[in-house]
Amino acid sequence: MHRPIFLTKAFLMSTTESQQKRIKALGEYGPLVGFFISYWLYGLEVATAVLVGLTVLAMVYTRIKLGKFPFIPMIAAGLVVFFGGLTLIFDDPRFLKMKPTVVHTALAIVLAVSAFINRPLLATMTGGQISLKPLYWRQLSYRYSAFFIAMAVLNEYIWRNFSTDFWVNFKFFGLTGITLVFSMIQIAFIMRRSRQDDP
Repeated sequence: MHRPIFLTKAFLMSTTESQQKRIKALGEYGPLVGFFISYWLYGLEVATAVLVGLTVLAMVYTRIKLGKFPFIPMIAAGLVVFFGGLTLIFDDPRFLKMKPTVVHTALAIVLAVSAFINRPLLATMTGGQISLKPLYWRQLSYRYSAFFIAMAVLNEYIWRNFSTDFWVNFKFFGLTGITLVFSMIQIAFIMRRSRQDDP
């Protein structure tokens, strides 16, 4: 029995590292952009349906191009579909608004536990492309864990105390911007610690 062409070794090897990064970025941010535009054009119900649909399509596309489902994006996509589906079924936006809280809390727990048992998930996710001592991987994991907890608390505060319009803008600009800034700071940490490991 022949494997589908998109799962063959030759096809997967043709996908360069830069292409993989673009594919992952498209899968992560494409549904979010679609949600944001749809919300301001058609409202939350349509935007939620667009978010769920684009998330499913993004994961299928990622699977076809990369031959696998990246672990963290796959879990996040599953939660999007779950909470988005609940929002549509019960016509209750609270489900969708709680989704970032659940995602960030889950990530925080997973990263903290993996660091505590000396098997930091971040090291595995980089595929060996970043070389750090185990101590620094644990420190980085705890940093991200604390960050995700802070984002979960912030999301809860925003959606419970402000309008849906404000929450949508916060989700698109606020969460994304804060995450990018934090990640840039961690890149500086990685570069500094990597140099310390050089002979």
